[in-house]
Amino acid sequence: MSNSNFLWEIILKELKSDLPEEVFETWFLAASIDEVDFVNKNISITSKEILVSQYLKGAFDYKLKAILYKTTGLNFNIDYVSLDSSAISVKNNHNIKENTIPAEDIIKQNFLQGDKPSGAQNFYQKQSFSLEGYKTPTPNKSLPISKTNPTLNKNFTFDTFIVGEGNKYAHAVAYTVAGDPGKNYNPLFIYGGVGLGKTHLLHAIGNEIEHHFPDFKIECISSEKFVNEFISAIKTNNNTDEIFRKKYREVDVLLIDDIQFLSGKTETQNAFFHTFNDLQMNQKQIVLISDREPSQLNDLPDRLVSRFQQGATVDITPPDFETRMAILKYKCEQFEVPLDESTLTFIGNNVSSNIRELEGVLKKIKLIATTNHDEPSLKIAESILKNVRSAGRKNILPENIIGICSDYYRISKDDMLSSTRKKEVVQARNIAIYLCRELTNLSFPAIGQHFNKDHTSILYSFNKIANLNRDDFPVLFEDIEILKERLKKNS
Repeated sequence: MSNSNFLWEIILKELKSDLPEEVFETWFLAASIDEVDFVNKNISITSKEILVSQYLKGAFDYKLKAILYKTTGLNFNIDYVSLDSSAISVKNNHNIKENTIPAEDIIKQNFLQGDKPSGAQNFYQKQSFSLEGYKTPTPNKSLPISKTNPTLNKNFTFDTFIVGEGNKYAHAVAYTVAGDPGKNYNPLFIYGGVGLGKTHLLHAIGNEIEHHFPDFKIECISSEKFVNEFISAIKTNNNTDEIFRKKYREVDVLLIDDIQFLSGKTETQNAFFHTFNDLQMNQKQIVLISDREPSQLNDLPDRLVSRFQQGATVDITPPDFETRMAILKYKCEQFEVPLDESTLTFIGNNVSSNIRELEGVLKKIKLIATTNHDEPSLKIAESILKNVRSAGRKNILPENIIGICSDYYRISKDDMLSSTRKKEVVQARNIAIYLCRELTNLSFPAIGQHFNKDHTSILYSFNKIANLNRDDFPVLFEDIEILKERLKKNS
């Protein structure tokens, strides 16, 4: 085995035990050590995509170096190289070759036999390498910031951002930008629906940059406030360009929320256009937040839209069930609302649109429990969500559920409504019946009319799914979540 492969296997083994599976597989299985030089202490980590290379450098560089030091006793320099681009970090003019000293010998000398170099063990043990962005974070944890920036919300940090399938790429790019502002992904354009965490990421970027670059001037503002300031400047002083140049063109980082509200405001667009150009020309970081992608921003001139698309455009989608559960557990601790697993699961299954709605349910539960001098419970959660569920259920019909389930499982509607006991048909039928009960207001007898069955058979089919342990059947429940999303989109 080559030195590169041997060392990478050691690193992967160390990381796999410490990271969530999806993080490990997404970022580290997509990379490998291409070159290693034990004499000059240089390593080249290669991946096919530039995003992977940049994220490993921004989020894991320190951790990788610590593992290498723990394993070999050497302080390595790491070059992150993407096959579709040049090296992410500038190499130090070394002619890196894989040194002929076997990695096994060095590792055995410095680690495997217990002969760690002086200070190596203490160095590694005293570092905190938990990736709190990927785990349930400690509530209200903020970065120690050296100065106070009134435009930034100190509670919105990367530490308090729950990463899931729908936001992991936005988080990755945001973290990369915060680690090296103005260099990569400029501008960064993040878009998505209401209450999905876009503003959280915007402020997290600002807080992270302020922590690592305390001398940087950072301005975080909504486009609405930007418009109001421009209008106010026109009314009070004719020299608007000079006012805006002083406030906005001299910043190092400009973070703007809800950029879509610039639509239709021609004069403000002109002022922002010149500000944008000036900042980008001087390699000042720009981050823009919107509820839609650049091409869908109406009443914005092409010259602005094209500039928004020059850097990186990433979206955030509604959280999946696992992410919703992680968010709920974190928010319960933050809001001091003790709820058991069954109540959390109930909320996670019935509130799927956005994070803000999850927060709202928890706050209502706490309010009702406090007012009634009662403990937060499933009963309270059910009473709160009853009206919400009823409103959403009215638009979903059993015919739609049967049709979408038939298409998804590639089973004819005739088979779905027949009495056949073929395993694949029974499974699909049970899921359709389960969804009819979950997503409509129909009783079991009423559902039975749509499936040509009596209410006892319908109840049996429903329980076949409802009584399953989600952890034991992850694929099945993932299918159910996909079907729910399709039904909601088509309702």
